[in-house]
Parts: sequence; structure tokens; C-alpha cells
Amino acid sequence: KELNKQRESYLHRKVRLYSDYRHNLASNDYFQLRFHPKVISGAQIACEKFGSGSGASPLLSGFLSCHNDLLTEILNWKQKPFGMLFNSGFVANQAILKHLPEKNDFILADRLIHHSLAQALIQCPAKFKRYDHLDLDSLEVLLEKIHGNYDTIFVVTESVFSMDGDYPNLKALVALKKRFPFVLILDEAHGTGVFGPNGGGLAEEMGVLPEIDILVGTLGKSLASMGAYVLANNSSII
Repeated sequence: KELNKQRESYLHRKVRLYSDYRHNLASNDYFQLRFHPKVISGAQIACEKFGSGSGASPLLSGFLSCHNDLLTEILNWKQKPFGMLFNSGFVANQAILKHLPEKNDFILADRLIHHSLAQALIQCPAKFKRYDHLDLDSLEVLLEKIHGNYDTIFVVTESVFSMDGDYPNLKALVALKKRFPFVLILDEAHGTGVFGPNGGGLAEEMGVLPEIDILVGTLGKSLASMGAYVLANNSSII
């Protein structure tokens, strides 16, 4: 019944097989690195050395030296001291928002955040409210209302919003953070590789990387692989 409603409203979606195409304008592989000979060769070498999978969860014996090397490189690249690896960006966003905020905390999130973040908001114990898309005046009004009434306030946004390609003024957002202390969570999935002198993302481009408390990113899209990471300025995530 629900599926029929979706079909009637033109909201039903299904996977299509594209066996051949000349120009793909729907891909997130921004630099076509998944076809680069060095990337393919590196994957082959890794499989020969470590196998096609980890063989166990990280807590048992599945955290291999290649994972440690990868995490170390990402931490150095993004200038963060702490981090964790995940198998997908969806899981990374879910893990942070569902489990880090507590009952006496409050979350303010951009109205157009990714579905993975939006779903986590519903399931986390903290209260939340959405501010108008990219509207820091709207965010400031909400911060003034709730400031001092909760243990911790979290502000959640993406760097580049994939549906429209727009992005927030992170410098102004960090300035707000100095007036109303909050934990800033930034999803750099679509900003990594595209912005910044070292491809570090929009936060690097705008010179505010040290002020981003929790940084989420993917190993897909520009990096042409799979998996994700969560980085932080302190050890709260681990």
C-alpha cells in the first residue's frame, strides 16, 4: 500500500543498470580516479598482501597495518589528532549522531543535511531542531534561545551540499561558535578533493580546519574507493 502511494506520487525509486554510457553526469567520482592505473595497481598489491577482506572485526584481529597506515595518513592530511575508520559514510554519520549526543544535549542541524544525518537525529536521545538552509541568522536565533539550557550543543552541517552544490560560510559559522560555544560537526563528503590547497576540503579552503570539532568524510567520491572516517580534536569519539 505504501509503495503504491509512492508510485502514484512519483516518489518510488529503483536501481537501474547502465551497462554502457559515454558521459556520466551523475557520478560522484569527480576525478575519475577509480580508473587510474596507479589506483588499480595499488588495490591489486593490497589484495595480494592483505587479502580481499580483513577477516574479522577491528576489535578482534581485523584492524590491519594497512588500516593503521591509512588512518595515520588521513589524520595528517586533515590535521586532526584522533580518528576512526568506518565501512561507509552512512554508518559513520549514524554512529556519531546516534551515540555521541546525550539526553541533556541539543542538536541544531541545517535543514538540508544528508539523509544519513537526518535519520540519526530522529534516533538519538538528544533533542534537535533544523535551522534554515545555510542561514546563519536563523541558526543564531536558535542558539540565543537554547544557550545555557543544555549540557552540550551540537551544530551539524555539510561542507558542500550535493543536491545544489552550495556551501556554508564556515568562517562565519566558526565566529558564531566563539559567541555561543558548541561542538561543530562537519560532513566533508563532497568537499574533500575539490576544495583546499591540499584537497583537504572546504574547511581547509576557508582556513578553519582547527576549529572543526568533528570531521566526517568518505573514501568514496573524490578518493575513488569505499569506506569513511570520523576525525576529532579530542578523544571523545574513541
